[in-house]
Amino acid sequence: EEAEQHASPISRMTIKPSAEKQKDIWIGMVEVRRSVDSRVIPDASGAFVNVLTWAIDLEEFYRKAGELMDHLRLQIVAIEKAEPLANRSAEEQLEEEITRIASEVRYNPSAIMYSTFHTWCEPVQ
Repeated sequence: EEAEQHASPISRMTIKPSAEKQKDIWIGMVEVRRSVDSRVIPDASGAFVNVLTWAIDLEEFYRKAGELMDHLRLQIVAIEKAEPLANRSAEEQLEEEITRIASEVRYNPSAIMYSTFHTWCEPVQ
């Protein structure tokens, strides 16, 4: 009889309407090191590059940045300042190159694009 008085845990849960998360264009600064077989930054030890792509959240942005760098045979060291592009453009003036890339990404939902690689070399031992 007592069991009938208590609602099951499932019926007590509030079920929110299924609002599908919206994709936005995300941007992040990716630090990479070259793999031996990479032809992208042949004379450098590593580089920083902005990546722009459509994503629902940070996790999807990281996954897509990883796919791109795997394709380029580069190893990700770190990803910094990853956020929706709208947030970035509200806080600071976007570089002309970023604005151009963003306009290309905007019309291609499967695009994963990158800016100029800012390379660096480790000192020779």
